[in-house]
Amino acid sequence: MRIGLAFLLLAACAGRKAEGPPDTEVQIVDELGDPLLGTSSFWARNTQDKCVQYGESCTIAVPTGDYSLTFRKERAGRPGSQIGGTVQSEKASGCLRARVHVVPGQKIVCRKKADFNCAKGVYETMDCGNAAAVRYGYKPRPEDEPPGGQ
Repeated sequence: MRIGLAFLLLAACAGRKAEGPPDTEVQIVDELGDPLLGTSSFWARNTQDKCVQYGESCTIAVPTGDYSLTFRKERAGRPGSQIGGTVQSEKASGCLRARVHVVPGQKIVCRKKADFNCAKGVYETMDCGNAAAVRYGYKPRPEDEPPGGQ
């Protein structure tokens, strides 16, 4: 009887979501407002998260703060050859970057406004409207730059 009760308690706890910031919806669009497909990475010195946008939007769960947002657009996979058969993979085709202020639960919409550029230090290639960190008095420091590959 006690073992059955223990399993019921464990099952009830397993279904709960861990306490943390609510999900924040993220949408990256092109100049015309059409959603882009790719991966959004949010980085701050103490927190990071990423989401993959394959439809209209995706969600992240990070606390309130200023983040470096890097969006890596995906281009169609290209068939290749490998010993034993053919393979297909997605290749990143470029980056859009901005500094954003995240308030959990408030949707972030960023519009492409410049060419894709993955060079370190290139920011504000997206217009993130009300989520733009500069509107909150954010002044970037050298340590706010994400490490290479982010």
